[in-house]
Amino acid sequence: MALALGHEPALDPAGQKDPHERQALNPRWLAGTILTGLGGGSLLVAALALSVDNASVAPERAERLTQTSGHGAGSGGGARKGDKLTRAVEAVGAKQSFRAPMTLKVADREVIKVRNFVRVATTLSTVSGPLAAEIPPFNATKLMTQDTSSDRSPEPAVEAADADVSLVKSDLSAAPADALGDQALSDVEVAAQVAEERRAIRDSGRRYLPTPAQTLMMRTIRTGAGASDLSSYLPAPAASPFSNIEVRVVPENVSNLLKRDPDQGDPALEERPILVRRGDTIESILQANGASPEEIRLIVAALSKNARSYSVAEGRTIRLLLSPARGGRAQILRATVANGEQIETMAAINDDFAYVNVAPANAGVKPARPQSQDDEDEDDDGSGLRFYNAFYETALRQQIPRPIIDELVRVFSNDVDMQRRASPSDSFEAFFTDDEGDLDLMQAEISVGGETFRYYRYSNPDENFTDYYNEQGKSARKFLLRKPIAEGVFRSPFGMRYHPILRYSRPHNGVDWANKIGTPILAAGNGVVISAGWSSGYGKHTEIQHANGYVTTYSHQSGFANGITAGARVRQGQVIGYLGSTGLSTGPHLHYEVKINDSFVDPMKIRLPRGKELAGRSLEEFQRYRDQVDELIQKAPGVTPKLAQASR
Repeated sequence: MALALGHEPALDPAGQKDPHERQALNPRWLAGTILTGLGGGSLLVAALALSVDNASVAPERAERLTQTSGHGAGSGGGARKGDKLTRAVEAVGAKQSFRAPMTLKVADREVIKVRNFVRVATTLSTVSGPLAAEIPPFNATKLMTQDTSSDRSPEPAVEAADADVSLVKSDLSAAPADALGDQALSDVEVAAQVAEERRAIRDSGRRYLPTPAQTLMMRTIRTGAGASDLSSYLPAPAASPFSNIEVRVVPENVSNLLKRDPDQGDPALEERPILVRRGDTIESILQANGASPEEIRLIVAALSKNARSYSVAEGRTIRLLLSPARGGRAQILRATVANGEQIETMAAINDDFAYVNVAPANAGVKPARPQSQDDEDEDDDGSGLRFYNAFYETALRQQIPRPIIDELVRVFSNDVDMQRRASPSDSFEAFFTDDEGDLDLMQAEISVGGETFRYYRYSNPDENFTDYYNEQGKSARKFLLRKPIAEGVFRSPFGMRYHPILRYSRPHNGVDWANKIGTPILAAGNGVVISAGWSSGYGKHTEIQHANGYVTTYSHQSGFANGITAGARVRQGQVIGYLGSTGLSTGPHLHYEVKINDSFVDPMKIRLPRGKELAGRSLEEFQRYRDQVDELIQKAPGVTPKLAQASR
């Protein structure tokens, strides 16, 4: 019999009564959905705002650039064109500031004081920057008339009370023998040290390294008579178990190599500039410089581009690059014919040891030069900045104080023409102190055209003056000036010439410098005025007697400076007159002559001595000061120590 189950629905284990019952609200799910919507909406709004942001800025209409002349609107015409762009070379420099002790002499004692030092080493920048407007105009008259030595007061002495350490040196020969004490070893002490060495050899089976004499003396040094008796109550120090062990530190895998300057190049190469004179031929010049007949034939053929003959004009310059070949005979590697700075033709040896014609990189192209408002020399075809502007702007970039810059200009002007064109290879170095604004230039170095000039500022206590000297103790100032005029153009050289007024050839015993009337004329050196007045064809004429038989004359002046009379003493760079055109003259110029023992010499070619040389005790003191400055420079951060000074 079957059991009747009825028509009731089945029971739900979860207890749900209605199969279609609505789900309860989930707060977390609702909150997550709202946050997601807000985040997505914010991103969409931000994207739309950024995409339409540029639309709110009104575009500006492009304007055409108008070229103007560098000399102002009134000069007419456009900007001066060049054949090629001037290469912009940035200066590479380094500046270090550090503190170091320095020994200074004050009266009868030496004081050691820690000072702030600044070292700047940099190449010159050949491009003009924003600091060009801060460069003062070049004033040659002020530069030449301002003395850097005798007119300067000596350096202020450092007070001994301000020194960190003060030393007094005394002569030991005058001290009594008892004051030196008795530090000799007794026989017992000597025997004890010998026994110690023997015991060490017996125990170890080998000898130790020799013990320094100072260490041996320290083992037996005795207390002086003035020592306190309290030391006798102290316990005897225990002997260290390591007292007889000597330790040596030997570096391994270390190679010592001598430093070599990469700028020195191959010392075997030599370049000879030769000026072609009347009667010279390319064959005779090559033969005089060691070329064989076959080399002469090949070089001439290469210079003439395989023509039958080649002639070189008078006044041209031939530059020969020589290298010693086998057997010691010089071999010509390159021959260049140039007219001033312009290369006409060039021949060089190739890898097959044959001479071929080489086209220079700038053949037929004159380098462009920047124009400036104060550039009045239209005949100068050089490129880049003038040396004065390049040097001053580079120094300003390195944040060198202006008093130090002006001092450097005065020192370097003795050997460098500040109106020449600067080269990217030119560089300078300055080392000075900066103690809370107390500036003191100590060393200056400049490299121009492959030549390096280094000077030290030194105060001579014996003569009570300060000057700049090179490494050998010779003054930076030359004995005589070759150009006794602030600014001028070289017009006529020394030698035979056709006189433009007298209409015949006669010796020209001096050189002519042309400029406008009234240009100051400077004394070429220290001396005494012999005469100042009218002298026939010389016009207004001045003669000055210098040391060692030198006499300089200045002719065709328009007037004399105040106080320039016979017997007056003048110093180098002092204004003695003004340029004019008096006497037999075709235009305003200065006729400058130099006589040695009443014989005329060429002022532009004579070998002029330096103004002053230190000797004796002064030279020894200067050398000690020079070495101390060099040691301070080596302490600057990032400076590579120098193994030797080749010039000393």
